[in-house]
Amino acid sequence: MIRKVACLLLMLTASVALAGSESNTESDQATRARIADGFPGVSAEDVTPSPIPGLYEVTMGPIVLYVSADGRYLVKGDIYDLQTDRNLTESRVNAARARSLEELPDEELVVFGNPDAEHTVTIFTDVSCGYCRLFHSKIDEYLARGIRVRYAAYPRNGLASDAWRTMERVWCAADKRAALTAAKLDQEFETRPCETDQVMQQWQLGRMLGVRGTPAIFTESGEMIPGYVPPEQLSRILGAKAAPK
Repeated sequence: MIRKVACLLLMLTASVALAGSESNTESDQATRARIADGFPGVSAEDVTPSPIPGLYEVTMGPIVLYVSADGRYLVKGDIYDLQTDRNLTESRVNAARARSLEELPDEELVVFGNPDAEHTVTIFTDVSCGYCRLFHSKIDEYLARGIRVRYAAYPRNGLASDAWRTMERVWCAADKRAALTAAKLDQEFETRPCETDQVMQQWQLGRMLGVRGTPAIFTESGEMIPGYVPPEQLSRILGAKAAPK
């Protein structure tokens, strides 16, 4: 008799647990959908539970935010695990950045190097920036070290700057690589009239990615390396990040 009661209790407990699990799943899906409704262009798939109970992670392109389950409170910042001394948000932000950069096609950028190169970096550059010019003066050294360079436009002084207009002319040129090289040397270059919003789009993306100065170097994993880095040093950094851990 005792054995029968025990089996019955076990079956009842299992069914209650299963029902609770299904209910929690349904509740979680409803919560994610409700939070997503509060952000234009965000779907429920962009909302996931965060490491903190009751707080959800929302990914908007390269941006990662946290929102309370009721959708009322928004938190912008990093979550640290004090037990492991890890920044849990950093890896999520880098992954979101990497996805955004992958969606930026080579055809809209100025690309130097072999597609089969060991490393690829995306660099937000400005033709009037001294350190951007220094970087580009050594472009052959970067390429020789197996580093493929994808340049995105980021005229740091904004829409009204001469650099902005020059970069639009570069992006309209038939040979964008020759035009960019000439522009960084203050030389004239061949271009053609065109209407392009690529400079604006890349500048806006750079701001969303956290670019505040140039050059801003992004690895394939989405990590940002701010400022000028010499060829040998950049090769070491990229090699270390690519090494198995």
